[in-house]
Formats: sequence, structure tokens, C-alpha cells
Amino acid sequence: MAAAFACRLGMLAFGATAIEAACTGQHLAGGMTTALVRLALFYGLGLICGGIAGWLAEEQARQEWNRWVEAADHPAAAQS
Repeated sequence: MAAAFACRLGMLAFGATAIEAACTGQHLAGGMTTALVRLALFYGLGLICGGIAGWLAEEQARQEWNRWVEAADHPAAAQS
């Protein structure tokens, strides 16, 4: 999940930077260098954020599962 999020975020940053460079009339080498640097930075940021999001989703699912197991083991406690 983290790698997929990082790829998408990096490609969005690359595309936005490339379009910005083309619209402002930057030289190709300078625009592509900036776009590649931003791609790398946003890829790293996406890995971190995607990893945290994945961990949070797994933890939430684990807590919900434990709640269901507890309710199945002790149905009287779940009704009160």
C-alpha cells in the first residue's frame, strides 16, 4: 500500500512540475532536474505517509476484530 501511494504521489509531483516548467518557459534540463528531485522527495514522503496509513488501518481492523471476538465469547457483556 505504501509503495503504491508513494508512486502516485511522486508521479503527481513530477507531472505538476513538468507542466509548470513548460508553462513558465524553463529550459528542458532545468525543468526535468527539478521534476526528478521533486519526484524523489514526494516518493519518500509517500512511503512514510502510506506506511503510517497502512499501519493505522491494520491496527483499527485488529481492534475491531478483537471487539467482535470478545462479543462472541461473552454475549451478555456485549448487550449491556
